[in-house]
Parts: sequence; structure tokens; C-alpha cells
Amino acid sequence: MMSIDPHHPLIIDNISALLNSTIDLTNLLFKLTDYDGIQYVISGQNTDSLCFTVLAPQLASVGEAGGYESIQLNYPGFPIAIDEGSYSILIDRSQLPDPSLGEERKLRANDIANKFSMFRTHFLSGPFIKALKNVKSGTAFQPKEVLIRPNEKLWVIPGENRVNFIFQVNFSDHTDGSLSRVFLQEFVEAKRQVPNSPVITFSQNPPEAMSMFKGATLPSTIGFLCITVLKEQIRQEAETGQWLAGLKQYLTYHLHACKTYLHMRMRKKTEGLLKVLKNAVPDKLEEKTFRRVRAAKTRREESKIVYNFN
Repeated sequence: MMSIDPHHPLIIDNISALLNSTIDLTNLLFKLTDYDGIQYVISGQNTDSLCFTVLAPQLASVGEAGGYESIQLNYPGFPIAIDEGSYSILIDRSQLPDPSLGEERKLRANDIANKFSMFRTHFLSGPFIKALKNVKSGTAFQPKEVLIRPNEKLWVIPGENRVNFIFQVNFSDHTDGSLSRVFLQEFVEAKRQVPNSPVITFSQNPPEAMSMFKGATLPSTIGFLCITVLKEQIRQEAETGQWLAGLKQYLTYHLHACKTYLHMRMRKKTEGLLKVLKNAVPDKLEEKTFRRVRAAKTRREESKIVYNFN
């Protein structure tokens, strides 16, 4: 299975074009959407300043669990403002190299655009990176319940030289939910073939590690995926955290790819059956006559059998 690009292509195109241009940014306004119910608003503050605002219902929950720390680490030098339900970062075009340095200015603008295109990944990976760093350094921390999506929660539960990440998996579509159970079971089976991999379990009931949380589950839950990462398995916290943050995106992509493949197979099978039916019709059809005598009457009647396949 392939990995998913964490960059948002529309953010790259829009921000790089605006930073490389000389137009007045004052009355500018763009609205974009992303996975996990996240929305972006790119607006002009003055002639040379852009405000990159993020709106998400789970913003405060993820931010307090480590998302804010991750943003401050990945976006140094950018003024940040945190409000209820929103997170804003200011981009000053005047801080870029002089327009006379065309190639250097373009590279700097593209670097900023690429960085902001990964905002969702950087933000959602914060709770995972923070927990992995604490386990690696031996720092104790309390279990956390994080609203990672509008209809899903994440539980970060520390253990002895390990940390448990329990994902609540929900899909609004019934077919996606049924297929996701098959995929998640394959994650568990793959553990046997991959040496030194994290311990993965999937069940439709909450794991025992969640017993400390009361009323933790949400309605219409497909199941719970638990990934246990041991201390000796932690090497690059940022990379591991980004992979864990993109797990739902990864799962959704391959579910849609699976459905597309099944539809292609069904269409191909249907076309084959239609060809068989078409070949079953004789090339020449002639009318046939026969004589039938009714038992109740002595009158003979002629009937015809007419083939009509049109």
C-alpha cells in the first residue's frame, strides 16, 4: 500500500503565487478545506501581510495535548494568535529577499508555502510526538483523551516503557465501515510478518486500558484500533508522529481505492455477461409453424412461433 502526501496542493499554489507577486493583499480572501473537518482562511491584512487562519472544532483539544507546541516548533518566527476555535499565523511578504534576487526570493516563498501546506499534519501529530518524546526520555505523563475529529477520539495512555494510542474509528457510510473492519484486521495480521513492529490490536469493544475513562465512547463506533509503541522502537519521534496522525487519511484513501477496484471488476463482469447474451442469439431467425388440435374441438388451428429479440 502506498503512503499519502501530507501536503495540501492548493495551499502551496495560492501562498507561493501570492508571495511571489507584487499585488496588494489587503482585500484578499481565500477559503480552503482539508481532511478531519479542518478549514483554512487566507486573508490579506495589509499590502504585504497575509493571515493564515485555521478553523476546526477539535482545535482546543488537540492543541492542549501537544498541537500548539508542535506548531511553535515548526513555524518559528511567525507571529501566532490563538482564539476560541481558531488559530492564526501572520505571513509578512516584506520579510522575503528583495525582488531583485528573483530566484532566492522564489525559493524562500516556495519553502514557506510548502511548510504551511503541512499545517494539518504538524498540528495533529503534536499529541503523538509529545507522548513519544516523554516515553523516550522517561518522563511520566497523565493519560489523555483527545477529540481528534468531530466524531472520533484518541486516547493516549502511558505504560511501562511504552505508550498506547487508541483510535476510535467511525465512518458515516455503512459500506466504508464494513470495509474498514477488514482493513483494520489486516493491520493486526501484518504484525506477524513485520519484525520489531508496534503491537496492534483491533476490537469492536473498548480495550481494558480505557477503563479509567468514563463515558469515553461515542455512538455508532466501528471499533477501536490500539497501537502500542515500545521505548526501544522510538527513533524519530516527528516522523512516527506524522505517520500516526495520517492514519485515518491513509485508511480512507485505500477504502476508496478498494471500492473503485470492486466497481471496475463488476463493470468488467457485466460487460462479459452481456457479450455472452448477445452471442447466444442466432444470426438468422425464421418463423416456424405447427398444427395443434384442441381436445375439446375438432377444429384445427395453425399457430406460429415468432422470435422477437429486438
